[in-house]
Amino acid sequence: MPKKVCLLESGKIFLAGLVPLLVRKLAKLGMSVEIQEEGCQELPVNRPVSSRMLSGIHLDPDQVRAIEACLAKRRGYIKAVTGFGKTEVLLGVYEALRPVRALMVVTRRGLRQQAIERAGKRLAGPVVYLRRGEPLPDKGLVITTYHTLHRLLFGATSRASRTAADPRVRDWCAGVGLGLFDECHRLPGEQFSRCVKAIPASYRIGASATPLVNNALRNMILRGCLGEKIIEAGVAQEVEKGRVAQVHVFFREIGQGDRIEFPEVLNYQEAYTKSLSTYEPFLTDIVEVCRWFRDQGMPCLVMVDWVQHGQDLYDRLRKALKGGVDYIHGELSVAEYTRAKQGFLDGRVQTLVASPVLGEGEDLPNVAGLVLACAGRARHALIQKIGRGMRPKEGSNILMVVHYINYRHPYFIKQALANLKSYAASPSYILHGMAPLEVVDDGQ
Repeated sequence: MPKKVCLLESGKIFLAGLVPLLVRKLAKLGMSVEIQEEGCQELPVNRPVSSRMLSGIHLDPDQVRAIEACLAKRRGYIKAVTGFGKTEVLLGVYEALRPVRALMVVTRRGLRQQAIERAGKRLAGPVVYLRRGEPLPDKGLVITTYHTLHRLLFGATSRASRTAADPRVRDWCAGVGLGLFDECHRLPGEQFSRCVKAIPASYRIGASATPLVNNALRNMILRGCLGEKIIEAGVAQEVEKGRVAQVHVFFREIGQGDRIEFPEVLNYQEAYTKSLSTYEPFLTDIVEVCRWFRDQGMPCLVMVDWVQHGQDLYDRLRKALKGGVDYIHGELSVAEYTRAKQGFLDGRVQTLVASPVLGEGEDLPNVAGLVLACAGRARHALIQKIGRGMRPKEGSNILMVVHYINYRHPYFIKQALANLKSYAASPSYILHGMAPLEVVDDGQ
């Protein structure tokens, strides 16, 4: 048996996520392992990494170290809590390698606009939005969504029409040297990973607060697309530095003594629709919680999982609170979406109902109260929802989360147990048992 084994990864046929597992297994057998990846050449660092390399912001030492680590590793992902400044780190990597042909891919149009605005403030050069028919720069940063990129690279078919692929975009992507992937936990989806594999960039860097999920195959695919973890920043250290809000979770019980029986539940949506979305005590309690936040002068975000449930809550809240309420969901136009979000940031809207379209990556630094009308079971989804309110705030830097424990059906008791395990895995969250809402001081 040889003393040294060399694994050559093509990145095209072999499932690259298996490589880390093979490395660890061979190491246990006493073999040294060398990994050589085709096409992953080092790019020249044309600008020194420093705290002032981006315009209008002073990067802290942790962000500088993260940029340096990304440049050294070339491929991988950043795991960092909301508020760490993951976008700034990605932009810092681009700035260090500029001029380079770079593509930043985000999950949704709201994040696309946010990324374009932030990049415009932080970078000296122009930022381009990738879309059909638009000219593409030979060098510079281009920003798009996964869905737009997939449509341009591979075409799209609907019941009414078929959109052809754009060979011009495919040729341009073949010359990309730096790929930046925001909310990279979405990559294991077939559409997302297909886009990444079409970008043979020497440098591929992803960023997410929840890059890995409780699914070994999905995690393997993500590692195959990007590589291993480059750096991690946890909640506790960021709270201590004041970069994120301290999270206080208040549990409220519903459905005690009001159990219902219905046939076997097939999925989460069916269970929720049958037992909660029309349950009057639950809906009434959400309205009263939102009223309490409004009376305390605390901007409140209500997270739902379905558009119709959000619409029902929005109608109730608007009637009960006499205005100051708006609703964001995926069926809004870009102008309507921007207007609703800006109204909340400006303070004209005190209570904002939001579907999952606002569940990841969006900057809402003024959120002081978060009502989880639909918590879900997946840990990464729960953390992402809480992250919408963890941006640092002026004054009392805390976030009050209202989490409902539902006793109406055993399905939701199992969900509550899964949620409690998620909270236990993040000890920086302060849990208040079954207590009612109360004012919490910093550090308490």
